[in-house]
Amino acid sequence: MAHIDEYLAWRGDLTLAERPFNDADNLVCSVLAYVDFTGIVPRPGAGAITVAEACRVLLDRAGDDLTPYVRSFAKVDSAYLRALASSARFGGACLHDYVDVIDPDRALQFGALTIDVSPRLSYVSFRGTDGTLVGWREDFMLSFQVTEAQRHAARYLADAARAAVARGSHLYVGGHSKGGNLASFAAVSVPPELSDQLLAVWSNDGPGM
Repeated sequence: MAHIDEYLAWRGDLTLAERPFNDADNLVCSVLAYVDFTGIVPRPGAGAITVAEACRVLLDRAGDDLTPYVRSFAKVDSAYLRALASSARFGGACLHDYVDVIDPDRALQFGALTIDVSPRLSYVSFRGTDGTLVGWREDFMLSFQVTEAQRHAARYLADAARAAVARGSHLYVGGHSKGGNLASFAAVSVPPELSDQLLAVWSNDGPGM
């Protein structure tokens, strides 16, 4: 299988109740963090929106040119978002707790969102490197120090785990590239009393720590 577009075409008609969450679903969720949902997906504590509705609003805003709304060199186009929105597997999932921070003074580039893939299971998705110089600078810093993005990721996941405890739910965690590193760092940084909320962690082509 060449691309997650093909996976959506092949298995998008099957709900997660029919076929459990798998590694390919993890890739779909990790790539979603690269999309700029500013003003569409609610920020922490401000509610939620379905994948179908978030994609519809973004496509209405962007038309067929998603280039300004994809924070990486990943292949995310309008056809992919339409397939995602119309899929039985992901269209009804809720997105919330969207965060997008860039601060050159602190060499910080951080993005994350949470996807409720079922009533008792959420996927915390960390964004990888975007196209900014800040993001690339932070990539180099990963090799010799704890970065601001790693600290942000640890706090974000700890908050998500506390919310999961309150809801009686559990978490998957993942990301691509630097997002995979953030997922790993955040997972090992979760307070011990919250670690049972994490069911699996994916670092998709992410650098080690």
